[in-house]
Amino acid sequence: MFWTKIRRADKKKNDHLQNLIPSLREIVERDGLDLSTLNLALVFPEGWQGPPFIEDRHRICLVDKSHQFSAWNMSSLRELFRGEQEPPSYEIELDENYVEIFFRIERNVLLAHDFMQGITTDEEMLRLYSLIRRRPDAKSEGFLHDVIYQSAALVLALKPLSLKEFESVMNRLTLSARHWKDGPASRHYIHHLRGSYLRLLEKGDPGMERLVHRARKWKDTVIIDRPPQIRKMSEVILDFAEPLLKKMEGEEDPEVCDRMQRNIIMFAIMVWNVSLVIDEKAKLKEKIIRVMREKGLQSDLAEAADLWLDQMLERKKRYFPDEKRMIADYEFSGSSDALRLNVLSVIAPEEAERWGVHK
Repeated sequence: MFWTKIRRADKKKNDHLQNLIPSLREIVERDGLDLSTLNLALVFPEGWQGPPFIEDRHRICLVDKSHQFSAWNMSSLRELFRGEQEPPSYEIELDENYVEIFFRIERNVLLAHDFMQGITTDEEMLRLYSLIRRRPDAKSEGFLHDVIYQSAALVLALKPLSLKEFESVMNRLTLSARHWKDGPASRHYIHHLRGSYLRLLEKGDPGMERLVHRARKWKDTVIIDRPPQIRKMSEVILDFAEPLLKKMEGEEDPEVCDRMQRNIIMFAIMVWNVSLVIDEKAKLKEKIIRVMREKGLQSDLAEAADLWLDQMLERKKRYFPDEKRMIADYEFSGSSDALRLNVLSVIAPEEAERWGVHK
């Protein structure tokens, strides 16, 4: 079994290597770079002072989690386009691979701003994204333009993208900058990136990373980090589910324990959400049973639902009467005793300003 797992892991790694542009694949294999953490490295001369710069944007410095540095030389973005694939529709659920592309570019935009003397305006971000979409290899217009250029090159080298797909990605980034622009000098886009999903991803939890990637697909959605004075919604839900979780104490089989925990927490989230929108108990119960069937939980929980439902509704009313946040999405990571719950919740419009959302 151990040998089989290694063979499968090697196959997956080889599949990723096959996606690489040959010139980059040669460097990754030669230097033993970790593809999952590979990113740009902004390197400046010793004793550097003054505005940041990239001496040669066609020589891309790379680094991975082990701080292994390498350099990759490329000629142009246009030589990196591959295939004739049509771009995805952003009106439907977007493949997570495309969401990762946005993240790879935007995190480097933030990295660039760490070296700059000020925050770039929304208008300038909109212009630079649009420029690379329309004229990928246009003459350099400075440090930030070069960082976006190199980020795009790395994205194209890691994943086969057609010209149409690339234009669609850059157009989506342009629209993001335009969404935050409310004047010629506004700087909301960069503040939004810095204060929202990047801080969540920096926490390093794989469950939270999957959550944020999924949430970035939602149209007109703003992701913000929880203010420190507000209790974590994951803690609220676990507190809410505590009476049910106690019922499984003494279970010794780790697999059974893990499955029971997940099912109980999912049941608690269903009850919580439905109770926020439906007052009539009969309709509430009907809705919960229907959702349970859709989630495939009926075999484990349906028989106990009648008994537990009354208990949980009373608990919500008694101990959480003023908590109105609804669970938009959730993700588990770890298992059994190390099971971790990550939650994205929805706040009411009247709460938005207090949470730091101004649009």
